[in-house]
Amino acid sequence: MYSVSIIMPIFNNEKTLENSIQSILKQTLYDFELILINDGSTDASAQICNKYEKLEPLFIEVVHQEKKGFAAARNKGLSIARGKYIYFASAYDIFDKKMLQANVDYAEEKNTDLTVFGFTIHDDGNPIEFEQQQPNLPYLPNQERFRNHYRNFHHFYPYALFNKLYRRSYLLNNHLKFMNVAFCEEAFFNLSVYKNLNSVAFNRNSYFIRSIKYLDENEFYRKEIFESNIEIAKYLEAMLIDWGLEKEYEDLILSAYFHAVYSKIQNICKEDSPLTQEEQIQQLEKTLQDERLAPYLKEFKKIKEKSPYRLALLSILQNGNSKAAIQIVSRANETKEKTSKFLTVFRNFFK
Repeated sequence: MYSVSIIMPIFNNEKTLENSIQSILKQTLYDFELILINDGSTDASAQICNKYEKLEPLFIEVVHQEKKGFAAARNKGLSIARGKYIYFASAYDIFDKKMLQANVDYAEEKNTDLTVFGFTIHDDGNPIEFEQQQPNLPYLPNQERFRNHYRNFHHFYPYALFNKLYRRSYLLNNHLKFMNVAFCEEAFFNLSVYKNLNSVAFNRNSYFIRSIKYLDENEFYRKEIFESNIEIAKYLEAMLIDWGLEKEYEDLILSAYFHAVYSKIQNICKEDSPLTQEEQIQQLEKTLQDERLAPYLKEFKKIKEKSPYRLALLSILQNGNSKAAIQIVSRANETKEKTSKFLTVFRNFFK
């Protein structure tokens, strides 16, 4: 058995794939397997996978499949993984050589089922611009502590896979797999992990670099984005109800439902959106009338939102003014002004 199974789904990643694989092969921990799942790539990704499998047959296993989506690709990786721990890698990240060793050692020291660690965001357009993202949380040694501190945990990339090391026996014992959904399968998977999680450890160091362009889930227009996010909100709420902490975490539940609407507005106002402004308004009106959202919409005022931009949208949505919401978001997207300038836009609009 290996210490770690690294599962990397791949689809048309020829520009970044080799650098990612090479950074994994430079790890100071040698007791790992790298499972490359080529999910129907149409570029040179398949050839790159085969090249490295021939170079490193003891470390690398390649699976080629017709395009089924990353949920199916990761499930395939899980079905053949033999490591004590699982790491879900992305084919566009660069990994610090100590990532595996440091986090396996930490997971072993704390005897935990989940280890969360930091990472670095960088801007391709400005190579000297880096931002460290590190979990400033203590070790949570049992289920009660984890649940009582879930709010703080939830504020550090709770749905991301890329900064987490999972104990494989925990995943197997709880029959955890990725759901076959159109979008955000990572969120559903992690919420399933958290439901019965007993302990979590936090390594406050950064162990890989991610380009900021791969951090935005709403980078492109996605027709299904509201459906996915409203289901995530329901999934989160169901977990907190199961814990008996729905009142304690009412703000997280409301924020999740607001995020479903917020992401919908941002999405339909994207530059690549095929919708006219009238169609955008109609879609948002239909969204605000969704029966799954209705019980929460009037409670949005309880959300303690720090962003003036999102705070203004909260007020507009509560008033049911779809046209105002679309116009302001469209204007903000066009000008790409900073938050301080959004306030001027809002004031001018309402005069």
